[in-house]
Amino acid sequence: MSQDVITFNQKTVIDLSEKQAEILHGDENLYYILKFLRVGPRTVKELESDFAHKGMKKSDKSIYRYLKNLIEIGLVAKAGKRITSKGAGDLQSETIYIRTAKIFLTANLEKKIDSMEEKDVGLFYDTIYSLLAGKFKDKLKTDKGVDKLISTLESRKFQLINEIFGNANEETMEKISNLDWGLIDYLIDYIGWLALSLEFDIAKEIEDCCC
Repeated sequence: MSQDVITFNQKTVIDLSEKQAEILHGDENLYYILKFLRVGPRTVKELESDFAHKGMKKSDKSIYRYLKNLIEIGLVAKAGKRITSKGAGDLQSETIYIRTAKIFLTANLEKKIDSMEEKDVGLFYDTIYSLLAGKFKDKLKTDKGVDKLISTLESRKFQLINEIFGNANEETMEKISNLDWGLIDYLIDYIGWLALSLEFDIAKEIEDCCC
């Protein structure tokens, strides 16, 4: 008989920094650890088994190294202990690990813009205006305000995503945990834009900013 004693307070959503995203992209094993931990707190032995089921044999030393890297960048934490009763008075404990958040969001547009040179930022927004104006010239009467519009929508989209996942019940989070890993980014992006369309009069936002 086992019981998990959880001492770590897991967040619902964390916005990944560029550095965190770069480290994850540099080692797919770290992605797998995060995916395995979606089901809940896991021991090193369970993570070894998870890799084995994927046809990827990993030693406990490798697992500890992956966990150490993820802990250092703030994506995994020691959740607490799993207490197992082997018999009368015979208790054993193992460290269990947990994601620091149920959902990780990739770096948003504002962070990427902040890292760009001023001339590149200007070209970025000018290109967006040129593309949209080809079809919506009557609605985008000037390129002035495109940057304000995008910044406003992006900021509100991120707020809405946090609110939506913060209000999600356990059944919904279970559905998310069963989604293919590669679909999560799409899920987050579509949820954000659909939420914007439901919450905002986007046409009015465009008129206020770009007309």
